[in-house]
Formats: sequence, C-alpha cells, structure tokens
Amino acid sequence: MILIYTPTLKPRIQYIFELIFKEILCVEYKFSHDAEHFSDFIGPKINYSESPLAQELFVKAIGLLEEKGVNAQNMVVGKYRQLPTLFAYEEDTPASIFPFDVFSASFYLVTRYEEYFSFVPDEHGRFPSTVSIAHQQNFLDQPLINIWAKYLAEIIQKQYPRLEFHERKYQFIPTYDIDIAYSYRCKGLVRNTGGYLKDLKNLDFAKVKERTQVLLDLQEDPYDTYGYQYALQEKYDLKPIYFFLLGEYGPHDKNISVDRTRFQDLIQSVSDYASVGIHPSYRSNDLPEALVEEVKSLSRIIKREIVQSRQHYVRLHFPETYKRLLELNITKDYSMGYADQVGFRASIASSFLFYDLSQETTTNLRIYPFALMDVTYHFYQKSSIAQTLESMQKIIESIKAVNGVFIPIFHNSSLSETDSWEGWRVVHEKMIEMAI
Repeated sequence: MILIYTPTLKPRIQYIFELIFKEILCVEYKFSHDAEHFSDFIGPKINYSESPLAQELFVKAIGLLEEKGVNAQNMVVGKYRQLPTLFAYEEDTPASIFPFDVFSASFYLVTRYEEYFSFVPDEHGRFPSTVSIAHQQNFLDQPLINIWAKYLAEIIQKQYPRLEFHERKYQFIPTYDIDIAYSYRCKGLVRNTGGYLKDLKNLDFAKVKERTQVLLDLQEDPYDTYGYQYALQEKYDLKPIYFFLLGEYGPHDKNISVDRTRFQDLIQSVSDYASVGIHPSYRSNDLPEALVEEVKSLSRIIKREIVQSRQHYVRLHFPETYKRLLELNITKDYSMGYADQVGFRASIASSFLFYDLSQETTTNLRIYPFALMDVTYHFYQKSSIAQTLESMQKIIESIKAVNGVFIPIFHNSSLSETDSWEGWRVVHEKMIEMAI
C-alpha cells in the first residue's frame, strides 16, 4: 500500500490517482492530509504538493488538479527519457522525481481537456487531430500515460523494493462497424434501381452483373463477410464486438432499413456468437431523439439492454456525446480515436472512466480507446498494404509493451475484397496474428 500526501483532496486528484495507481499499476493506495502523520509513516509514500516534506518521493503539483472548470493553461513542454512531457517545471525542481507534473499531464490528456475549448471543426464537425497537442508534439503514436505510469512504478520500486505491483494483462478486442450490412441485398427497388443506373452510366457492367446475380440469389452479397469473420473468431478464439448502424437513411447513414426482416435476422444471428453494440448514426449527434430510437430498436431486436456504443464517423463532442450516452444507460463507449490518424487520441492504451469537466465528476461511462482503423489507412492516408502492416506492428508493440488493450476497427465492407479493398483480408488476418 502506498500513502499519498496531498493538502486537499479534490475530485480531479481522486480521479487521476485512481486511474494511475489502481487501474494501470494495480496497487493499493490511500490519501493523507496530515503532514506530520505522512512524515512519520514508514513505508511507500508519495508527496504530491507544492513542496517536499522530508525524504519521501515528491512530485511537485502545478495546480491544475485543484482548479474547477476549463481554463487556459501555461503549457510548458519538456522531455523525459526522450519522450515529450506536458506541464514541465519552469524552474529547476531537483527534489521532484519527475521534471514535470506527471499527474496533471495525465489528467489533461485523458480528460481531453483541450477539446473543451473552441476550435475550428473538420467537415464532419469533429475535433481535428492536427489541432491536438499530441499531433503537434509528435506523440500521437505513444500511449504516454501508460508509459509514464510504468516509469513511476520503476521509481517507486527502486525506493521501496518490497512493494509489489500486480501486472495487468494485455488484451486484444477486435471490433467491427456495420455501416452497410449488404452491398445489394435488402436495399429495395429505389436504391437498387439507382445503383443500376449509376453502374450503367459508368459503363461498369461487372457491377451490373454482380448486382443481378446477388438479387437473384445466384451468389453471395460481397459485403456478407460474416461467415468469414466467424471462422476467424473460432480459429483464433476471439471475442469481437459488432456495432450496428440503425439510423434512418441519409447522406452519411446508408445502412439497410431496420424494418427489413433479413437485417434483423442478421443482427440476431451475430448477437448469438458475439457482443453487439449500437453505432449511433451521423444524424443522432444533432438529433438526440434519434439516438433514443436507435437504441430502442437494437434492444428490441436482440432482446437485451444496450450498454456499449461507437459513434458513426467517430463524431465525438465533449461533453455532450458522452452525456447523452449516460442518459441512455450506455456504460461502455469505443469512440475514442481519430478517423484520419492512427494512435492514441487520449494518450492512453487502456480503458478509463469518463471524467466530465463540465460537472467536475467521475462518471460510470467507461471509455475504450481504439488505436487504428481500416479506413484511416486506406482512404485518409492512402497507405500501401506493406506500409499499413508496418504501422500496425508498431502500434501493437507499443500497446503490448505497457500491457494495454489493443482495439482495432474494421468494417464488413473492407473485408469484401471488392470496391478497392482487394488484399485487405490478408491485412486483417495478419493484424490478428500480430495481436494475439
């Protein structure tokens, strides 16, 4: 057990110490506000305040964790063990075990503090990755919070060698977004007629033939990759999560109508062998009532309460998106990541509870950050298959190094071997082999 001295116990301090010590380092701790008791204590102890007391491990507090609300910060960027740091001390602080306030830096990153400020959104209303300090300081590909926690454990154990940390286990959670369940099936007369006209205009007679063959039940729909995915699940003993888009048809929501019996049968079938969650539609970010209906529809289909989600287009707005999920009793969300960049949006490779800066409270919504996505490589970065696999290997190794949780996003459409996705089944399976 580690004794932590802090003059006052604020919600932010409670939150970040719980995350680092209990969730990441798996070690017991307790707080003390009595300086004399702390100084007399014989055993592992850390002083988190403005100045050292005796011969304890000391981290100088810069004050962020005692504030309320979102305020402009004097962000001093430094270096520690060749990695960037935030809230580096402006003056030499030899007594501190770090040259920066590791707890404030971790809190700033994991709460997505910077996303509460006004910013110029991208075309989908999202926080641009290029605006983030992780991108600007070139550490988006590093789970800094886990790494800093690991360094902290090394320092503590060197000072107190009898103290034991219970090592967390690395996890791999494959996830699939079902944006368009079928390429041709269940789309109805109007959408298929439109598809025929488009293919004829483009002189794409192969598509015309394929669409006809599928609609006549002479061949499988190219987006019907569920049997392939299930075979991999069995082969590698995976526990995947499927997120189904059930929103009304629109410019960015183009899945099958939820009223289609075949689509409902698919969802029920998948829910028999995998975990299922809601994929809140693009429009639901602007129309909260749409999200209510989508969650109700999925719950009615699988006859279970819906507790997990991932936003379509990764449209994540702080704190509104998470507040709406909480109102619907969603307790797990997998939207934390960028569409155009791989890496760690919150600079962490393990799950964490959402801290609402607007209310200064720890919620019961657990965030599972994803590290990479198929469309990021294929459409945003236009990476070759070789470049994609090399990047995936680096990301997976960085997560394994800190015993984190690796969560990739794939789509059934990207596993179809059609529509420019040729070769991506190989990418998908090689990624699985790297990850397990």
